[in-house]
Amino acid sequence: LDSSATSVAGGHIRLVSLDGAEQDVLDQLEVTGDLSTDSVDSLLVTVQNLGADKLDYWVRRHISHTCTLIESELARCESVVRLTNGTPRGLNEYVTQINNRVKRSHGYGTYLGYLEVYVPEAAQLTSVTLDDEVATFYPESEDRRKSLGMYFSTPRGERTTARVSYDLKLPTSGYSLEVTPQPLAFDATVEVAITGPSDWSFSGPGTQVGERIEFRGELDRTIRYEIRPFERTGIPAAWNALLEFWTEPVL
Repeated sequence: LDSSATSVAGGHIRLVSLDGAEQDVLDQLEVTGDLSTDSVDSLLVTVQNLGADKLDYWVRRHISHTCTLIESELARCESVVRLTNGTPRGLNEYVTQINNRVKRSHGYGTYLGYLEVYVPEAAQLTSVTLDDEVATFYPESEDRRKSLGMYFSTPRGERTTARVSYDLKLPTSGYSLEVTPQPLAFDATVEVAITGPSDWSFSGPGTQVGERIEFRGELDRTIRYEIRPFERTGIPAAWNALLEFWTEPVL
C-alpha cells in the first residue's frame, strides 16, 4: 500500500471510473491524471520512444525553469531539457533493436525520440533551440497549452539539450507556475529559479533569498509556485488608497 500510494502521488498510476459519483471522489483525491491547470505559467515535458526499443530505462532527464518578473507586468521565462543517454554495452537485440532497419543506421544504443515541451498557450516564443541550433518544431494546441514537438536522436554516452524561451503577460493577480512530471522509471531532476518584485509574497518548494526563490530536487509529483502582490488591509490599505487618490491625474 505504501508503494502504491507513492506511485499514485507521483503520477505513475492514474485511476478512472465510468461511474460519475466514483469519478468525483477520484477527482477530489487528484488521482485521475487531469493535466488541466489554472496557473499563469506551466511546464510539462514528455518524450515518446520512436526506436521500438527498451532504452528509456537508461535515459536520464534534467529540467530547469527560470523566470524573471519584470515591473509586475511581464514574465520572461526559459525552460531547458537535458536528456542523457547512459545505455551500457552488452545489451541484447531485444533491448536495443540494433538490427531494426531504422536503428541500424544510427548505431548501437542510440535513442530515437520525439520530445514535447508544453508551455502556456499565451506564451510568446522568443527562441527554440535543439543542441544550440535553431530547432525545427511542430506546434500544437492542447488544453490551453502550447506543445512544441521536436524529433531527436541521442547516441550512447551523449546528451541532447532543448531550450525554449518565451514571454508572458502577467495578470493583476501576479504569477503562478505549475510543473507536471511525466512518469518515468527514474524521476527527472528539476531546478526552478524565480525572481520577482521585492514587495511580492513567494510560496512554493525551495529556498527564498531576497527577491528569488530556488529549488532543486526530484520531480516526483506536481509542484506549484505562487508569486503574488501583498494584499494590504486595514490602515495600510487605506493609506494606499489615499495615495492613489492624491496622485490620480485630474482631467
